[in-house]
Amino acid sequence: MRNKSKLPEIDAVELKPILGLRPGVYLLIAFAIVLALLFFALFVLPGLLSDKAYVSFKLNAKNVAIYDNDKYLGSSEGSVYQIEKGVHRFSFFVNGVSAGSIETKIEKNIFFSLFHRKITQIDFTIAKNDEIEKSIVENFAKRVAKDSRVIDYSASYHFQPIFSEFASNAVSLSITDIKDVWLYGALHISSRVMYEDYIEASNMLENSDVDYSSKDLVQLNSYLEKIFGDGNKNETIALSGNKEISKPEKDGEMFVYPQSTIVIGNDAHLSYPDVNEAPVEASVDSFAISAKLVSEYMYALFVAENPYWSKENKEDLIADGMVDENYLNGITLSTLIASSKPIRAVSYYASEAYVKWLSKSTSIDYSLPSEKEWYVAALSAKDKVFASSLISMDTDDTTPSNLMGQLWEFTSTSYIPLGRLIDQDVVSRLSSMFDYDDDIVKGGSYINKNDGITLDSVGVVEKNTCSDFIGFRTVRHE
Repeated sequence: MRNKSKLPEIDAVELKPILGLRPGVYLLIAFAIVLALLFFALFVLPGLLSDKAYVSFKLNAKNVAIYDNDKYLGSSEGSVYQIEKGVHRFSFFVNGVSAGSIETKIEKNIFFSLFHRKITQIDFTIAKNDEIEKSIVENFAKRVAKDSRVIDYSASYHFQPIFSEFASNAVSLSITDIKDVWLYGALHISSRVMYEDYIEASNMLENSDVDYSSKDLVQLNSYLEKIFGDGNKNETIALSGNKEISKPEKDGEMFVYPQSTIVIGNDAHLSYPDVNEAPVEASVDSFAISAKLVSEYMYALFVAENPYWSKENKEDLIADGMVDENYLNGITLSTLIASSKPIRAVSYYASEAYVKWLSKSTSIDYSLPSEKEWYVAALSAKDKVFASSLISMDTDDTTPSNLMGQLWEFTSTSYIPLGRLIDQDVVSRLSSMFDYDDDIVKGGSYINKNDGITLDSVGVVEKNTCSDFIGFRTVRHE
């Protein structure tokens, strides 16, 4: 066995009293002071040192811009905002239209501010007026026209619920009649996710006092379910009718067509975008269309009298949204040389300005051809060869030249994705009420393969687009 070692003796430590307090008492006091200081540092001091406060807003409308003392704060979508304590004037705007303001004192949170935010909720009721109602309707029309360009949403590009947001605002603000804009919106449905939002919003409206439905909407809904729902995608829209046009009468540089009723389009599957070319019967009043596209020389005359549209003013035109950066690229305009080449690299807005100038200069009512007017003229010239050159080779003077090929041609018809599915007069009326759509171009250009472009092909461009492959011709109304 090992011998045990004997440990040395140690003197006991004895704490002395302080200020007459025995050690157990003053140690307890010291511990309490430390705890108090820690509590103060964690739960009180941060609140004393900070002037930050927090607010949220409860409003009766969606997508409302909030300003704090004239500085933009955010939207009303349930967010919490950090602001300075004190008196604040909150102003509310609906699509840029003032919806009122409120002034209130916001207190900060002193205790437990590191762990708990005191959030002051601001309740504000937006009262509808004519200006606010107009802004909500027009904003919906503008957004739905823009969003219809996207047909495939993904995890990285989410669809914004524009239908349900608009329906919610219509209900909460008592916008009682939305039939026209709701039909306009439904005609722009171009994807299943958009359709699902439309159905959810329609159910919301069904249980409200908002007047939103019409016989045209009922007709459209039957197509929508088949196109974007679980209907039979192989079902076909077919329409028989007149597809023949007799030769027109020539009048100088114009060809005159009498009133007619024709079928535009071909049989089409009930799927998107096939329905863009769906058949529809169209009544066409008498008109005269130019034999050729507007030339560089004629456009030069227009620019000479309207310097706003000059190439030198391109930056201002771009800033105004009239053209893009390709305006008149590669084109040298001259009123001294009568160039017969068709004008190109101009926008829809530029071509529209041209026909207004021509009308004023001649005291004759000119315009761009509508899609159906262009179609009538193209039907009469359907046996002509597709123009595969910028220079016209057409020697047949019995019908207009180069309606197929040479250049795509602007029309006066705006593109509404499902516009072929209801009455065309209704579509035209809606298009004039809500002018936010792209433009329809027809006929193809010399760079297209002639077997890929038909009379029924629908090209779509933004109205400020300038392309080397788009021109225009004029129509005179009899």
